[in-house]
Amino acid sequence: MSKRNLYTTVTLSSRVTIAGAVGGVGQALAMLVKTNTRVSDLGLYDLEDTKGLAADLSHIDTYSAVHAFAGKDQLRKSLMCSKILVIVAGAVRTDVKANRDSLFEKNFGIVGEIVMEAAEVCPDAMFVIITNPVNSFVPLTAEILKSKNVYDPKRLFGMSFMNSVRASTFVGDALIRNPQKTKIPVIGGHSRSTIVPVFSGIEPPIDMEEELKTEIYNRVVNGGEAVLKAKKGKGTCQLAVAYAAKVLCDALLEGLENAPASGTALVPSELTKSPYFSSSFELNSKGIKKLLKLPELDADEKEYLEQCMRTLDKEIQKGVEQAKKIIDAEAKKPKKKTGKEDCN
Repeated sequence: MSKRNLYTTVTLSSRVTIAGAVGGVGQALAMLVKTNTRVSDLGLYDLEDTKGLAADLSHIDTYSAVHAFAGKDQLRKSLMCSKILVIVAGAVRTDVKANRDSLFEKNFGIVGEIVMEAAEVCPDAMFVIITNPVNSFVPLTAEILKSKNVYDPKRLFGMSFMNSVRASTFVGDALIRNPQKTKIPVIGGHSRSTIVPVFSGIEPPIDMEEELKTEIYNRVVNGGEAVLKAKKGKGTCQLAVAYAAKVLCDALLEGLENAPASGTALVPSELTKSPYFSSSFELNSKGIKKLLKLPELDADEKEYLEQCMRTLDKEIQKGVEQAKKIIDAEAKKPKKKTGKEDCN
């Protein structure tokens, strides 16, 4: 038990680890997670030194203890006893013209290494993938976990909720409504051509002109590029992504305690022909309890979905194929001591 737990009658046992904690999203997310009273321990991992970040966060007056880990030699230790593992490590876009293929080439080795280690150290954790391209790294993660015989489709989540946050914000602004009470289903994936806002499913219901739908659709699917341009290439969308990730982590933490919880993410799915699909779900202590049925789509949304599926399947396959290469390379390495840490 963390020594922080001595000061409360509430038993806290949820360790959240952020891999890539020093980056812009990682730091903001770490601060937000630190404020969640369900967290017992917050692990910060990065190739760079995390001690300064940990010292800063440790001054926030919540019960969770903060632990700093840096360098590949501390990766394994950083993952021990994690209930939720958030992977946000890797390169980000600094040029609007850069595509997700270039990010894939830069980041697949980073994500693969973390997941390979986590499969041995904390296989029962909830895996949250934020590193882009999410559409490829969620299936890559799944394949690596399968190779270690620890895959659980109920415990794998790709960060696509950012699209829902944007949709609610932009519609709320346009219609002068509270965005937090304006819910718009966003399905598909997490790349420009796989994001499908379902305006016909808006809650509370309201009729929207086609021109406004088109305007908001373009703002949602190009949201990342808009922030990149506004920052003049000096940063991507970080704070809003951290907020969206925090909302998902909050839901997972609630689910771990079997409290009523729900979320939206790119997850293993049987709702469509695609093996991975972004939609909403209910949670419990084991992860996804139930995938919620897709909303009814109008004619335009059905067309967008058809286009989405073609691209999504290609991006999924790219992750699967790269995972096979990572698994083959790992098999050739000398065997190392394995086994989970006793976290009781």
